[in-house]
Amino acid sequence: MIVVCEKCQKKYNVDESKIPEQGIKVRCAQCGNIIFIKKEAAPKEERRDKEELRVRARRLARALAKDLLLYHGDKVEKGLKEGTLAQLLGGEIRKSWQYYCQQIPAEIRAEHDYFKEALNEIIGKGKVIFK
Repeated sequence: MIVVCEKCQKKYNVDESKIPEQGIKVRCAQCGNIIFIKKEAAPKEERRDKEELRVRARRLARALAKDLLLYHGDKVEKGLKEGTLAQLLGGEIRKSWQYYCQQIPAEIRAEHDYFKEALNEIIGKGKVIFK
């Protein structure tokens, strides 16, 4: 991306991948002016697509957790009482996670862990069991 100093109009070619999300202040090498550089906003369409993927990820994670509870309710209750939930449902949770990974892009999975959030909320009944 091209950054222009407002004071002296000096142009700089900046690698956008090196700019932190919150932006950064740099000093113009020519005049000493402080320049605040922020990443260019993603196009509206791209932001909307990402938001739709986030909604889809959350819904899918919740649906998978609800299915686990529906089909393995007895194991869930036993696991919650005995503290062995991960051992009792480990195989089924892995299958659900693999399906989730096939459906949701890695970029969205890296932003927020909707899957663990759903497991803790639905299977763990609000307790943080899955970390």
